[in-house]
This record gives sequence, structure tokens and C-alpha cells, in this order.
Amino acid sequence: MNGIELCMRIKERNPETVIYAFSGLVTEDEFYDLEEVGFDGLLCKPVSFEVLKRAIEGAFDKINKSREMLSAPFCSCLKEHADKPYHVGPYQRTYHET
Repeated sequence: MNGIELCMRIKERNPETVIYAFSGLVTEDEFYDLEEVGFDGLLCKPVSFEVLKRAIEGAFDKINKSREMLSAPFCSCLKEHADKPYHVGPYQRTYHET
């Protein structure tokens, strides 16, 4: 399994997960492919501390925005399921304990 396949599997189970690709060399076409499958960004080697710090801060910002959306009144019914894994079937979202 490569990084693209792993990203796709993770995003299927939890679309809110923040995932960065980490590579030494990526073409422009490959960059758009990474974005299309769900990567939230690309870190090119070598990565400076500042770039890594901004990527981590961006990931936390995205996570916090997702949590804020769950606290909105129209989503209050989802709060009880926010920490539970879920499976998306063809017609419904089914929550289950693992």
C-alpha cells in the first residue's frame, strides 16, 4: 500500500482527518493528484521547522473548525456520536462501537 491508498482509506473512515504528503520531489500533476485524493497539503523535503510548525497549526485550525461546526445548533444531535467511528452505507450513516 502506498501513501495515496492509505490516505484514501483514512479519509473514507474519517474525512475530517488532516493528512499531509511528505515527499522529496513532486511534479505539478502529482501535486493535483494528491489534492484530489484528499491530502490536505504537501511537505517537500527538506522541511524547515517553520514550515512544519505552520502545517501543524493549520491542521489544528481545521480540526477546531470541524468541532465548532458540531457545536452549532443544527448539529447538536450529532454530538453524542462525534467520538464514535462510523460506516457510511449507500443510504444511511450507521454508528457502531468498535
